[in-house]
Amino acid sequence: MRLFRIKTFVGFLLVAYCGMLHAASEDVLLKSFGSDSLVDITSEKSDQPFMMVLWSMDCPPCMKELSLFRDFQKQLSKDNIVLISTDGSESVSVIKQTLADHQLGKLDNWVFSGEMAERIRYAIDPEWYGELPRTYFYGSEGNRDAHSGILTKKLLSQWLQYSESLPKTESK
Repeated sequence: MRLFRIKTFVGFLLVAYCGMLHAASEDVLLKSFGSDSLVDITSEKSDQPFMMVLWSMDCPPCMKELSLFRDFQKQLSKDNIVLISTDGSESVSVIKQTLADHQLGKLDNWVFSGEMAERIRYAIDPEWYGELPRTYFYGSEGNRDAHSGILTKKLLSQWLQYSESLPKTESK
């Protein structure tokens, strides 16, 4: 009888935990990223530095990078980072849950739309062939630098220090 109560209690805890996870993923706003979305993002964030990070559920280094962003979440905001999942709209629930698990749901999150992935990648950067993770550092003057591979804590810290040292402009 005692074992039955323990199993029932553990089962209840598991159901409650899964419910909390589901609720957390519901709070993640995930916008659809198409071949024209980059123009919208860069015009919205003009005159301010930000980084745009492309990642995928199937990319182990991307998961490590999301963990790094979780460690820096107090310094990250919708103003200074854009996260774009290349997985496609069919993976929305898993993407939302992953972002919630990494406590990144409040950032500017996007997912590749149903449009051809090659067309979207080309619109982002004709020189990019899909390697992940991929980060673009945008300066306040509109220039950008590409970085392929996982970001290090040192590189992220340096970029955040650089971006915070620039004069702030009003958000549009």
